[in-house]
Amino acid sequence: MWVSVTAPEALIIAAHLRSSGRDTKPLLERAARTRDLSFDARATFVAPCPLLGENQACSVYDVRPIACRTATSTDAELCRRSYLELSGEDIRKRGR
Repeated sequence: MWVSVTAPEALIIAAHLRSSGRDTKPLLERAARTRDLSFDARATFVAPCPLLGENQACSVYDVRPIACRTATSTDAELCRRSYLELSGEDIRKRGR
């Protein structure tokens, strides 16, 4: 799913990264891929979150944005299709 971050959340994440001594250059390079994209173009741009670590887990889990905190999935295959194939399936109504 496309996750946005508010300005306060970005500042909290930045402080967390600074305090952990993490090299942010690779993260900023990954984040720059969407910098010049329009709102509509971002909706169809498929790329992993720049904050995923090498193990594909959230590297800022304790300070993750609210959008990430509220995301849940009961069907990983449906999420994969929706994200990678832009299938347009409604994830929220599935299985109800």
